Amino acid sequence: EGLDLIRLFRGMNIVGADVNTVSPNHDVKGMTAFLAAAVTCEILLLLCPDPAA
Repeated sequence: EGLDLIRLFRGMNIVGADVNTVSPNHDVKGMTAFLAAAVTCEILLLLCPDPAA
């Protein structure tokens, strides 16, 4: 749901973004780090110019 929400920002003038995760000691299986990487990827896609435009 969160990634879908980020995708709704397509076409908006995004000027900055921030991603935070929990301490590695509290993220034993690395799931929040994986989610942070996915969120970062989606945000970077929003910041890239649209090649079709």
